[in-house]
Amino acid sequence: MTKVVLLTTAEKTITDLQAKKVADDKAVAEKAAADKTAAEQAAAQAAAEKQAAATHATTQQVASSDTQSTTVYITKTGKKYHLAGCQSLSKSQIPISLADAKSKGYTACENCDPPQ
Repeated sequence: MTKVVLLTTAEKTITDLQAKKVADDKAVAEKAAADKTAAEQAAAQAAAEKQAAATHATTQQVASSDTQSTTVYITKTGKKYHLAGCQSLSKSQIPISLADAKSKGYTACENCDPPQ
């Protein structure tokens, strides 16, 4: 009877060790999967930030280009720039680029609401 008890105890120890190994292997696999997911999320975030930066740079270039090519109008005596046809352009109407008007200190007319 002692041999049977020892054998049963040995079998239980082996079974416990096998169960622990399975649990340990599962934990290692789950950690590896979590690490992989975290790395993929970090890479996706970095790619999104890079794309956002590129989009912002392109938008800035387009905006800068628009101010150089947009024509507004100033008067001989005023301090505002206007769109063509603005009622404030009654006597003089001098064409100028938006960028130049802004660099010379002109501000946008409140009546015709030109680009800023």
